[in-house]
Amino acid sequence: MILEMSMLRRYSLSKLATYFLGILIGALAITVPAVYFLQSYQHTIGNMEAEAEANAHIVTAVISRNPNLWQYEQIRLLELLPNTSRTGSVEALRILTSEDEVVAEKMNRMNGPFIKRSHAIFDSGLSVGRVEVIQSLRPLLVDTGILATVGLFIGLFLFITFKNLPVRAIQQAEEQLLYNALHDALTGLPNRTLFLDRLERAINRSKRRKDYLFAILFLDLDNFKLVNDSLGHEAGDELLVQTGKRIETHLRAGDTIARFGKDENVTLARFGGDEFVILLDDIREISNAVSVAKRMLDRLGDAFVINRQQVFTTASIGIALNVSEYKEPVDLLRNADLAMYRAKSLGKARYEIFDETLHEQVIARLQLESSLRLALERKEFLVFYQPFVSLGSGRIIGMEALVRWNHPERGLIQPGNFISAAEENGLILPIGEFVLRTACAQARAFHDAGFPFLRLAVNFSSHQFERQNLPDLVERALAETGFPAQSFELEITETIAMKDTEFSLKTLENLSSLGVDIVIDDFGTGYSSLGYLKKFRINKVKIDRSFISDSTTNPDSAEIALATIALAHTLHLRVIAEGVETKEQIDFLRKNKCDEMQGYLFSRPVPADEMAKMLTEGKELS
Repeated sequence: MILEMSMLRRYSLSKLATYFLGILIGALAITVPAVYFLQSYQHTIGNMEAEAEANAHIVTAVISRNPNLWQYEQIRLLELLPNTSRTGSVEALRILTSEDEVVAEKMNRMNGPFIKRSHAIFDSGLSVGRVEVIQSLRPLLVDTGILATVGLFIGLFLFITFKNLPVRAIQQAEEQLLYNALHDALTGLPNRTLFLDRLERAINRSKRRKDYLFAILFLDLDNFKLVNDSLGHEAGDELLVQTGKRIETHLRAGDTIARFGKDENVTLARFGGDEFVILLDDIREISNAVSVAKRMLDRLGDAFVINRQQVFTTASIGIALNVSEYKEPVDLLRNADLAMYRAKSLGKARYEIFDETLHEQVIARLQLESSLRLALERKEFLVFYQPFVSLGSGRIIGMEALVRWNHPERGLIQPGNFISAAEENGLILPIGEFVLRTACAQARAFHDAGFPFLRLAVNFSSHQFERQNLPDLVERALAETGFPAQSFELEITETIAMKDTEFSLKTLENLSSLGVDIVIDDFGTGYSSLGYLKKFRINKVKIDRSFISDSTTNPDSAEIALATIALAHTLHLRVIAEGVETKEQIDFLRKNKCDEMQGYLFSRPVPADEMAKMLTEGKELS
């Protein structure tokens, strides 16, 4: 479509330029001879008038000597008239009386048309006749005609020679502008606009041909941000350029890269950032697209050399085929993009093929994200509390705050069904702040109600830990609610703590300086390093439920639990076991001197009023 519009504009420009050039050259071919004729004519008239005046003075001199007989002295008058004109332009001279009778004349043979000019002859101040000069206009007309003919041929030659020059210059400028508008400035590959135009053509062809099949490969580099941040933007740009060339080079000979103005069966485009898209046109079956995807993954796994050092990266690829009735290019592109993100979520460095199940999941996810935003506005989130108990005394010593979503249609929704979506769209930050403030206020209320021993644990995700100034947030919440920092426990996972050790160390030191305790959640599932336990200011570790659930039946899980308890006690850290559901597990933990427990055996997460009831009744672990 874009190319056809460009050709139409060029055709219109060509016609317009040819029209104006023809008018210009035609005007020049007419104007030059016309100007020559007018100037020459005026020059000839001037010469003739001068000749007539000069000869009139001569005749006047003769008349003054013999005023009565001058008209009869024909021979003498003829002798007075020159044989040639003084200007070289007059071809005939005549002397006439005032009654127009010819007294004398010298006439050369000439052809008309003629032009005449005369000058009066005076006697005693009175006009008694005139001298007339005659000039043929034919030579001037012939010269003008020759000049017009030559000018016409020259104009025709110039028209033929130069008629395409302005159009060519406009076309070249337009082609450059069009190329810049339709191609990525960094890699020179087609950009989103050109790709969507090609994709629209493919969709239109598929509507006409039922056996027509094409596919989109949406490719995104894995960990490109790491390369860009660590080596600099110039290195990142070079990686993108080399990636585009490598993809282009390693497409098979039959899979030529489409360029603007050509009709080929594969289009490689860059969409910006680290995203590349391939359009495989007129393929036979889905295996053709899968083969290309595998080949791209294999080639992109090889090292890139940037600034004299090797850089390794992988790619995630989403594949979408025109097996459905797509009306708009963006719909097919979106599905390929969704498949690519699925490939990333499943571990990266792989390809995934879009199907309707994935589409339904995405629609459900979009609806979930929209509902989450409304839930914040409508204050549909609740905070539940799960008590944790001292294994020594059996009494409640604290509680963990856990969020729940009270959906108006679906009822109470567990965090596992919406936390990941909240983390992806950033809503985890306001949700987490709500949980923190609500839990601190409730815990303070429990203190005021006669339970000052009660501790409060709040879990923070990686998004909260990395994106918020967590020490400031916690300090404000404690100050505003009046809950003592010494009774507050902040839980993070091993993975969060080890992701950026310098940042984590500084953040945890700032939190510890407030007086809060740091708890490592899900201990045993991540690094489980004695080094980081000593380095970070940690107060308690929580054994992951996966080791507790089968601690009485699986020796390996039991050994991990025992090692964790021993390691923590060696470092003077408290130990809490989560997910405790059986009496046998309690016996195992007590036998091995675990400090605290938390799980369904004692209580599920409950609303604040039920938590208050347990505290009031003094519920204990038997």
